[in-house]
Parts: sequence; structure tokens; C-alpha cells
Amino acid sequence: MDYKVTGTRPETLDIDIERIHERDIIPILPYIYFPTGVTTLRSTRMVLLDKESASNFEINRLPVRTMDVYHNLLNIVGYRMRRYAGASLAVTGTSNQSPEEWGTSTVGLDRAEAVKRYLVSTWGIDPSRIQVTGRGLPERPTATSIPAGQEENARVELYSDNVVLLDPVEVINTQAVVGASQVKILPTVVSDEGVKSWSISIKQGDRLIGLYEGHGMPPSTLLWAPDLRLLSAREQQVVMDLSVTDNRDRTSSTIAKIPVAIRVREREEASTVGNIRRDRLHLILFDFNSAELKASHTRYIRDIVNRIDKRSSVIISGYTDYIGSPQYNMKLSYERSRAVFDVLKRYVSPRQVVLNPHGSRNAPYSNALPEGRAYNRTVIITVETPMEK
Repeated sequence: MDYKVTGTRPETLDIDIERIHERDIIPILPYIYFPTGVTTLRSTRMVLLDKESASNFEINRLPVRTMDVYHNLLNIVGYRMRRYAGASLAVTGTSNQSPEEWGTSTVGLDRAEAVKRYLVSTWGIDPSRIQVTGRGLPERPTATSIPAGQEENARVELYSDNVVLLDPVEVINTQAVVGASQVKILPTVVSDEGVKSWSISIKQGDRLIGLYEGHGMPPSTLLWAPDLRLLSAREQQVVMDLSVTDNRDRTSSTIAKIPVAIRVREREEASTVGNIRRDRLHLILFDFNSAELKASHTRYIRDIVNRIDKRSSVIISGYTDYIGSPQYNMKLSYERSRAVFDVLKRYVSPRQVVLNPHGSRNAPYSNALPEGRAYNRTVIITVETPMEK
């Protein structure tokens, strides 16, 4: 019996790995919400670490979801206080003044002390750098007559004269897009006794990554599409073993070796739609029932200007929580959008800007939790820029 593998196409298996880095900037919500009547941190939704975990904590390893970043608020602050030894923190605990909390004069202070204890005991922050106070309702309370307001007013607020402690978090979502060439297998078998069965096994090292088998003569062409989950970047070749058994149960085999060429390319990008580059920037959180910009907001808006050129279109989308009438919320979301526009127009042409108030419709986050409602009091800036051809 005589048979042979006449060749494969391509002669090299090319694997292209493209790592796409998408940057997202998530604003810090400096509030920790407590259940009514409760002053312990373990009853909140904050992520609490032990000392060993805190020593290995890295902000750039956080998940890219906004709520995951928020729930690590205390760890972000602890991490930054370690890095910036001159930064101090003011911690104010508040009460919702509900019947369950009305008779407990220290509930706000107890909440603030719980936050301080965590930063001192877990993160090793000098107690003298953390000032705690307690009070009744927050200085800017949410509506006290509704359950949602009571949820939000039972909280701790964080402040710092050093903006770095509460700066937005930049997270990078890295996605690997892998592509590989297909391999055309061209087996040619010559047998005087005829072919009873055949098989082609494809291995990389000791791992079986492909298998074809059948009865009678093999097809003249087989197309192998590599399973990219099975391919290893460490092994530099793939081995194909063709085994043929004739009608007298005699078996012979031969192998073909295919080099593997791996190319890795790094790329940073915003999302793209057609030939449009889209940057979506969610930087600004407003107080309840307010369209007032703070000094930190103005700084963030100026940073956005670096992403805008003369070809860009800028969409300013304003949002609110669900509290209040739809008509009022639409007006409030317009005022928030307009406040951002009034700063942005100093740097870009007003003709490039579109205001897009949503009111309480199409909320970016769930209104079921206090932090979701707080993140819905926002303006999202979308910058669309034609890509160079």
C-alpha cells in the first residue's frame, strides 16, 4: 500500500491576537448607604477586605461595571490615602430621622466611626487624618416624606480637600479578539488493496485539537478551522497524523508538521459605529433635585475638551431619578444638560453640541437602590468623531 499527504494550505498556521483596550471613566459616589437603624458596615453593600487582601488591592484590577466600582468605594479611598500621605478625609454620618432613628442621637456619628475604623484597621490609615462628625439629616437630603428618601438619608458622606481621593476611576476593559487562518488538508492515498478506514489526528504538543475519521477513501480536501480555545501560544507547531487501514487490516501512517505563527497587536479604542468613533463619558453626578455644577465637575468638563476636535459632534444627555413628576424631571434633566453646555461652549463651537434631556426615562441604572438613583442624577457626554479613512 502506498499513500501520502501531498500538502497543506497555508504552509503556516497564522494566529492573530488583537487586544483591544476600552477606557471607561467612572465617577465616584462618595456616599455609603446604611439600612434604617443600622450602624455597622457589614450591613451595607460595601466590599470589605481583610488586611492581606487590602495589601494586594489594585484599582486598575476592578471590574469595569459602575456598581462594582462604587461598592469598592472604601477600598479605593483607602488605597489612595496610602499613596497620598498628605491627604485627609472628612467623614460625616447622617440619620434619616425616621421613627426607628429619631431616638438615637448618635446614629450618624456611629456610622461615621464605623467607616473610620475600617480605614484605620484594614488600610492602616493614621486616625489623625480622618475627621468624623455626626448629624441628623444630610445637608442636601433627599425627599424625607417617601421611603426612597429615607433610604438615601441614612448614609455616610466622604469629603476631602485633596481631589485625588475622590477622583473618578479610570478602568480599562481588555478584550482579546483572536483570528486564525483555516488549514486546507489535501490527503492523497494510493492503495492496491483498497482503503477500509482512515483518520487524521491534529495535535499541538500532547493535546488533541482536531480529529477527522471515516471509512473508505478520504475526501480529496478537508478544511480544518482551528478551535482557538484549544490552541496554545507556547507551542510553535501543529502535527497532523494521517493513518490509513487497508482492506487486509494493514495500517500505515505519516505526519505533516505545520509551523504556528502568532502575532499580537495592542489597540486602544472607543466604540465605533460605521466610520464614527464614539467616546461616552459619564463623569458628573448631581445632588438630589439639583442642577448645580461643582468645581470638580468643571474640571472634568475641561478634560473632555481634549477628546473633541472640529469634526466632532457632542451630545449632552441629562437624566434624573424616578422621584417627582415626569414633567418636572424632564425640566430638571434639561437644566443639568444646559449647565454642562454652558461650560463646554467656552471651548467648542455651540453648533457642535446637541442637548438631549431624558428626564426619568431610559435611566442608565436601576432605581431600586439608593446608589442606582444617585448615579441616575447625571449627565452623560457622548463625543462622535468621524474616523480618518
